[in-house]
Amino acid sequence: MNGSVSKACAGTVLGLAALALMALVLAAPDARCEGWDASTVSVSVDDTYVYSGDLLTIRVSGRDLDQNESNNLAEFDLRLETSSGTVVATWTDQVIGLQDEVVIEFPVPQGLRSGSYRARVYPPGGTSALDSANLFISQLPSVSMEVFDTSLYQGDTLNALITIANETVDHISLFMNDSDGTRTTVTGSLPVSLGENHFNWSVPRSLRAGSYYLEAYISGEEARAAYVRLNIYRPYAYHDADLSPGKYSSSLYAPGEVVTVHLWGEALANYTVNVSRETYIMKSWTMVRLDAGGQTNLTLSIPLSAGDGMYNMTMIAEDGTSFTVEYMTVQMYLIALYPERQEFLEGETFTVFYTVRNLMDGSLASAASGTWQLYEGSRSVRDSGTFSTASGSLRVRLPATGSYPDYTLRVWYNDTAASRSTYSSTGISTGPLAFSIDADRSTYQPGGVVVLSLRTSVGSSYYSSPAPGVPVTMLRVSTRMSGGQWAQSAAYNLQPAPTDGMGRSQIVMIILPSTEDLTGFRVEATAACGTESRNDSAYFDVRRSSDISATIRLDRTSYIAGETMRITVATHAPNVTGQLTYTYHIIAGSIHSHSNRVLLVKTSPSSSMDWTIPADLEGSLYISVSISGPNGASGGASTEVQVHFGSLAVNANPQTFRANATVRISCTFSDAGTETPQLFCRITDNDGNLVLERQLSGGRTGAFDFKVPAADSDEYDIRVFAYHNGRILATGSLTIEREQYYALEISVDKDTVAPGERVRISYKVVRHGNAPVVGEPATIRYGSLGTQYEYQSASMEGSFEYRVPDGATEGPFMIIVTWSPAGSSDVV
Repeated sequence: MNGSVSKACAGTVLGLAALALMALVLAAPDARCEGWDASTVSVSVDDTYVYSGDLLTIRVSGRDLDQNESNNLAEFDLRLETSSGTVVATWTDQVIGLQDEVVIEFPVPQGLRSGSYRARVYPPGGTSALDSANLFISQLPSVSMEVFDTSLYQGDTLNALITIANETVDHISLFMNDSDGTRTTVTGSLPVSLGENHFNWSVPRSLRAGSYYLEAYISGEEARAAYVRLNIYRPYAYHDADLSPGKYSSSLYAPGEVVTVHLWGEALANYTVNVSRETYIMKSWTMVRLDAGGQTNLTLSIPLSAGDGMYNMTMIAEDGTSFTVEYMTVQMYLIALYPERQEFLEGETFTVFYTVRNLMDGSLASAASGTWQLYEGSRSVRDSGTFSTASGSLRVRLPATGSYPDYTLRVWYNDTAASRSTYSSTGISTGPLAFSIDADRSTYQPGGVVVLSLRTSVGSSYYSSPAPGVPVTMLRVSTRMSGGQWAQSAAYNLQPAPTDGMGRSQIVMIILPSTEDLTGFRVEATAACGTESRNDSAYFDVRRSSDISATIRLDRTSYIAGETMRITVATHAPNVTGQLTYTYHIIAGSIHSHSNRVLLVKTSPSSSMDWTIPADLEGSLYISVSISGPNGASGGASTEVQVHFGSLAVNANPQTFRANATVRISCTFSDAGTETPQLFCRITDNDGNLVLERQLSGGRTGAFDFKVPAADSDEYDIRVFAYHNGRILATGSLTIEREQYYALEISVDKDTVAPGERVRISYKVVRHGNAPVVGEPATIRYGSLGTQYEYQSASMEGSFEYRVPDGATEGPFMIIVTWSPAGSSDVV
């Protein structure tokens, strides 16, 4: 290695030094031009911290201490060494006896490693250094790089400034390296020149979001020459999907069905869209490009081989980010579960009716394997069983826990295909036994009949489910005189039956005719089921008092202003003899009104009275009667009635209609006056939309033809107004309905049946007009309010048997029969 050497006297320095951090000078304080001894030779550097490529100034100097030139050193070796002694450069020159200082301007080589170095002076060819100076050399990077924004979104443009400090570097390569060590090539061999180089790169949408290093490599070198840390983000976009409603169910999709999928996501981005369940991929679309609004539509044909279950719909962006945007449930069958009640007692065994139908056409599924399990929350199974038909019932037993938990009944139905398994569940609630006993009145006459009503339910709410078939284990009657003590009475031996299918039971109790006045009664009862027992009491009194009960009867249900009404009072006073006095009160308005107009106050011995309504009166009339008799007997009654200025009767012929039919609408107005009103008609459809408004000719009668629209409604509401001088005198209304295509007629083979007895029900479906004959199996449902059964029949006329429940209460019993697809019904 070569350096430029200058020689001068008295410390004269030639050349340019690098950046000076600290100068280490090991020289005598005063130099002279005389010769020096070898022992006084020293070396120094102008800068102790320099970069590779810098110009380093090294000074070698000495002093002749003994003034003996015979031992002066005429030449020296200068060596640049590493801290471990490795020589990286040498110089040979003479100094002693000729000059007092030699200045060497040394360009630091580019290839030196960064680290600590020493400039050392040796005798020529010697091994022992006469002096040394320490310095640190830092390698100047050949390539440096910076970016204007270190946080970028996919699709943004990266702006980089690459500075080249070494003219030998003419090509570099750029890479993106993520935290997992995955390298993405930004550019291959990129030509560069000495100084600043600008580079732009569009960040691919496929580049996964995360933290990266942008790295620069000099061609042919393995170590990176420069790097910058970057963060790549996904542009914010709302990812979602919407499925068209199922053809056969709003929430389920059948194999073979075609579904429209509407996607939302990042505008103009490409996605892979998958519909999958576990490892099975039903459908996959690649390179689905969204429009400028970030939307597009796809058509999904569900394969017939697609198994039952919930499928995930995912959108996978180009960078691999996955978004689950929708779920869809594919199912061949529908399982419907009908527990016989909503709530049950602990330890009870109850019935759950079920049907398994094909989702596509609603027909019953073919026979297969069914399983059911009763879960208490997430705990172990409490009861289970199997079944093999598509329609029937299950008997489920509840444990007695004492804590009244909620249960879940889960039902599976599997056909021969391993992938075809339908699941359904329903909640089962339990609660404590509740029991009540009530008398139908609070006071009775001696010899009177008391009807006691007993009710057992699950919980004490008014809307609680009944608890049927609960035994009443105790019922006793106690009496006492006014102010006395209760004592059990042996005169009343009542034997109550268990509550019926609605959780009710009734007991008739006849009060002894000899019972004394003001005797109090207490009826206590106990109902028990399993480990639960509940008590309740009913109280009433026996009185021989002279109370009078009364009822007001009017000759009409409503009146027209100016008409005369007849008021008749019917009384019941078995213990009252003698004349009764009636005081009549008539008030305009309701008894609840704050401002009433008193129209009449009249006292009369007669139980009837005629009264003419004022001609200017419209609205409510409140009529009350106070009744008094001998010995302080008293009573009263009241009623309300409506008064109108007139009445308006509306009629339609016919009462039912079909599309495009003509219906004749007629109306008649009547009142007590002589005004000639105007008539106005308004017709609205089933949704309240206005169909027709029409002014009829003046007078008390009117008529016109109403043409039913081709797109008819289920029904039309016809309302007619009669008015005079802007005042409405009367309104009338009528509703006409679309003629039913089908009517259901039913009859029974006997009028009286006992609990548990079978009754045969005959049915006939009558077609009207052009109604088609039902060529596919129809469903007939039958039973009571609480329990419904069903079967399939293709015949529009036939019969079937129904078994009346064992717990049915004596009296009228309703059997509800419905026939579908028409959905008509009748009640016996």
